[in-house]
Amino acid sequence: MGNSASTAYAGSVLGVELDGGIRRNLSAVLCSHARWIGNIKYSSERSRREFGYQLSLHDTTQDLVVSKLLLESNGTYGTVSEVHAVCEGGQDGGYGIDCEKGKTFVEVGSALGHVSMYMATRGMSVVAIDPLEANIERVRESMCLNGVAACLLGSPQLSAGAHDRDRCSQSSEWLSYSPKHVLAIVALVSNEANESLTLVESEPHNLAATIKGE
Repeated sequence: MGNSASTAYAGSVLGVELDGGIRRNLSAVLCSHARWIGNIKYSSERSRREFGYQLSLHDTTQDLVVSKLLLESNGTYGTVSEVHAVCEGGQDGGYGIDCEKGKTFVEVGSALGHVSMYMATRGMSVVAIDPLEANIERVRESMCLNGVAACLLGSPQLSAGAHDRDRCSQSSEWLSYSPKHVLAIVALVSNEANESLTLVESEPHNLAATIKGE
């Protein structure tokens, strides 16, 4: 599995000069199990806040749909943009909802968790549910990436000493991305009982779940 370092670390929120000026991200160093990383960023004109976060992706040479599009997204992604617009009160008088701290967001069919991580970045408690173990693994890696970055940003220096790195590697220190605030679950959710749904797998080159009955 490759590592898309040139794209993955560009513009990251915790950039540190290492190895002769190459920009890398300490959160990616501490969360080294996250191989492919994309960056998402939205701005709020209403609150003058920025909502930037990282996403752990599948190998983009294997997943040619969601992961590839997210890596090449230049900081935005369709479904996240739609949710961002709703959270910001809608556009042109459209419908809006409260997406702030203290609220809970449940995403059924989270895939890589790109919407769930956006909501966590806004401070909401999140439950991300997906039937594919590989997708939930990526969500948990994203929790690590963003949680470590949030923890390290509270350190006196961006370079962070060994003590800070050790502390920030603990999930309890990941602030709004900690398991206390983001629950990632492997589960199949249906609106009716159907015992014939026995196999769930990803489509070739696509993260969408395919359900097969016996």
